[in-house]
Amino acid sequence: MRMRNKIVSPVRYEFIRFLVVGFSTVFIDLLFYVLFLDLDLNSLWSKLLSFLIGTVFAYYANKKFTFKSNKQGFSIFRNFVALYTTSLFLNVGINEIILNTYSGYFLIYPMAFIIATAASALLNYFCMKYIIFGSLE
Repeated sequence: MRMRNKIVSPVRYEFIRFLVVGFSTVFIDLLFYVLFLDLDLNSLWSKLLSFLIGTVFAYYANKKFTFKSNKQGFSIFRNFVALYTTSLFLNVGINEIILNTYSGYFLIYPMAFIIATAASALLNYFCMKYIIFGSLE
């Protein structure tokens, strides 16, 4: 029982840190999106720039705070961006599949959003942990 707690506890706290960074990233994305809109940028450029700022924040926060990685180099950031791009398409794809398959069901929009977000968050977590930041234990 004690051995299990020594393994589960660090993983649990790491995942909690991952969620904190994720919520913070969404907040930063939203904050900059609204700021850019207020500066009269169109919605496309506002969202593109706010998403990029959020991605840079997520990279450094996950690298240093969530996974405590010391890996260096542009290839790490490039792989992170590739993961986020893949995750974006997965999120949008799952959301659309659920909406098209179950259209008309009660609360389908929030359910599709939650399922798609959970799927992309899990992909992000495991790819960052085991591939990008390589914190194998």
